[in-house]
Amino acid sequence: MKWRSLFAGLILFVGAASACPAWGSSAVPLDGNFRTGQLANGLTYFIQVNDLPKGQMHFALVQKPVRKPFYRQVLLSPSHVKEGVAQMERVLREQLITSPKQYRPHLMGVIIIGAFHADSVESLVRTRLSDLPATVDVMQAQKVPDGADSAFAAKAFSATPLPPVWQDGCYRMEISFPIPALSRELRAGNEFFVMDFLRHVMLYAAKGPLTYPAQVYAHRDMVWAARVHPDSLTEAFSRLARECVRLARSGVSQEMFDLAGEDYLRRETWRYKNSKVRTNRFIEQECIRHFFDGTPMAQAAWRYGFVSRMVPYVTLNHVNQYIRGILLSSEPGIFLYPATSAADSLMTPIEYLPAALQEERVRLEEELAGISFPFEEDRLMELSERILDIDLRLQLDSLQRSQVIPVIDADSLQALYSKVRYTQDRPFVPEDISVSEDLLHSGEVLRCIPVAHHDVSVWQLSGGSLLYVRPDTLQQGRIYFAAVEKDPIAFSSYVPGEGFRKYSGPLLWKQTTQGLLLYNTTTPDSLHTFLQEVARQIEKITRNREYRQGMWSEREKHIQSARNLSRNLLLDSLRVMLFEDRSPGKDAVPKGFDFICTGDVPTDSLLSWAEKYLAGILCTKGHTREPVAQGEGIRRGMHNQIIPFPNPAAESKAARLYSGPCPYTLEQYVLLQMLERLVEQSTDGAVSIQSSLEYHPRGHYFFYMGFSSDARDLAYNRHRLDQILANLAAFGPTQEQLEKARHSLLVEYKENQLDAAWHCRMLVGYSRSGRDFVTGYGNMLQQIDTAMVRDFVRQIMEYGNAASLVLSGATNEREHTSYVKNP
Repeated sequence: MKWRSLFAGLILFVGAASACPAWGSSAVPLDGNFRTGQLANGLTYFIQVNDLPKGQMHFALVQKPVRKPFYRQVLLSPSHVKEGVAQMERVLREQLITSPKQYRPHLMGVIIIGAFHADSVESLVRTRLSDLPATVDVMQAQKVPDGADSAFAAKAFSATPLPPVWQDGCYRMEISFPIPALSRELRAGNEFFVMDFLRHVMLYAAKGPLTYPAQVYAHRDMVWAARVHPDSLTEAFSRLARECVRLARSGVSQEMFDLAGEDYLRRETWRYKNSKVRTNRFIEQECIRHFFDGTPMAQAAWRYGFVSRMVPYVTLNHVNQYIRGILLSSEPGIFLYPATSAADSLMTPIEYLPAALQEERVRLEEELAGISFPFEEDRLMELSERILDIDLRLQLDSLQRSQVIPVIDADSLQALYSKVRYTQDRPFVPEDISVSEDLLHSGEVLRCIPVAHHDVSVWQLSGGSLLYVRPDTLQQGRIYFAAVEKDPIAFSSYVPGEGFRKYSGPLLWKQTTQGLLLYNTTTPDSLHTFLQEVARQIEKITRNREYRQGMWSEREKHIQSARNLSRNLLLDSLRVMLFEDRSPGKDAVPKGFDFICTGDVPTDSLLSWAEKYLAGILCTKGHTREPVAQGEGIRRGMHNQIIPFPNPAAESKAARLYSGPCPYTLEQYVLLQMLERLVEQSTDGAVSIQSSLEYHPRGHYFFYMGFSSDARDLAYNRHRLDQILANLAAFGPTQEQLEKARHSLLVEYKENQLDAAWHCRMLVGYSRSGRDFVTGYGNMLQQIDTAMVRDFVRQIMEYGNAASLVLSGATNEREHTSYVKNP
């Protein structure tokens, strides 16, 4: 009855909102430049007219249940759309021949985006792709023809990429409530936006009291989740459970409801303003969401108008009725996910059932009683120890079964949630996050220095910092901000790589190979408060030793919890092989920070706020870098190591890292990216390829390759990778390979030119080195030829340093392992 009355209310909202003559019936009008339909064989196509980046046409194939396209191609002018459709048809026919069990057109989506005539492309798609057989026809004949020559059949790698990023040793816990799903017909109508607004208000209210690492999100379920250290598992779960119960009991206050409504309308306003400048990649993701979730592809003006009229009709009572219906109509699902999989951990001792242990004990006692004089002391002691071991195991098992020794699992968390539900709790009151002006020091912007790349202004602040500003109103509503350590003292190793971490303050942080880096995003209307909090956080980092120690202590705590996980073991061992006495980073006092701000930046307001909050942050005088200590640095030569790591999955991991000195120039940067793309394409994406050109303390490069595979396929995959590198060094890439890699990098570069986040990342590198790798990138890419790539690969393989490490899962016998802790 609850849900019936709720949906009745929703229908009233939709009827009231759609009663206006301007909006008409419940059907959502589609964008005039959008076409969709389904062919007789089951293929669903999505066609969108768009010309950003200019002169590009995007073609993609996606198959449920995987949201990532398994085929993606970008054509540049003057190529014709017929070439892209013909290539898609060729790919589908090759899949039909070589992988008939994967060919399922009724689960596939065809996405075409570009500057063309939509009706002509739709007619072309129907003509070229309708002849492909349907799923039913293929399932009746599964035989693969002999001697099939195909690009799919030529794939040689049976591995998965292994990126150089730390594994997390924390558990993940979730409290999940099912959300009533709209039918596909209702999702294509006005009802979708009503439900979307109700869900947004619920999410906005649920996020308010949460602090990192807790989070809440809603898709098919309303989920409160957190990744926490094993030591704080119960405490963190109790906090999550209290927030679930509090929202179910108290609902949403009028003040919170008004703030959520303003936030929703603000989001829709930015979406409407950005509707004319959407990139092809963004539209591709929108088509995928439409294909998988049924979200409507509505006209931008209609959507903005309908939402603006619909929001005032929804009242606080309806929102709280919706929230209580979700949180109180059914029991929550409690989930606890372990930190590791079978491939990430060592073999554990065999767990015997108590009955089997008792049978073994009886057998040993009979053998012990049958020993005759003269007694064999060694055998006698061995039998006695084995019997004692079984007795201890049985006692421990009994204690665990009687819960004298508690075991945290999903059932115990369910019991804890039940206790929290009946515990009275105070309502949530938002904290005052205003910053005391006494803690902050103002300054001034001394001058603007036009030394960076195009459209970038560099403001010199009175405290000694520089502020790099690149206003970009192409995509409104998002600002990217970074703080980069000036002249760093402490350098962390290239491997293992770290993700950003959260501490108190708005900026996420991590220790990079080039010093401390802080980063986060905000919105134009929140920039003032954001900069206040940033200034306070930077002051604490530079002047408060306890604050810095707290940051590093939390980092070490999480690293310690995952020291023996397989990828961490491999990367940390690789670091030891690569560097001479290089520490993984340390707590050092920063000399100061430079700041970067890109995106939808209000320049006049930013000038005022920068003088008020950022210009007063002082930098240490005398930016002389300490010399590299004797015996530190990259280890020279070739180093190989194999570490037995028996695991239940019999999975092996391999990593290789080339390093060496080189000039810090645009040419070296482009060659590294070209080599990265060539190896990635040659390995069919089965190997993680990452390159890095570093400026401090001297110009040098890193080139990382890593993959994991079944232990039986490890030698084959390593041989194939060696063969690819040897061919590049001996002959260089073929003209076809070179053009394909150049085309891919050029397309990516043009897409990135429209991305404020990419400009922020590039300015991070510019602030450290003063070298511009944005201007002139396209021209340099066109100048790269086969001889240049060949000579570059030879230089790396013949004169560079190399560290190669294998974590072998070829044995599943625990006693064969030679590793018990991190080196």
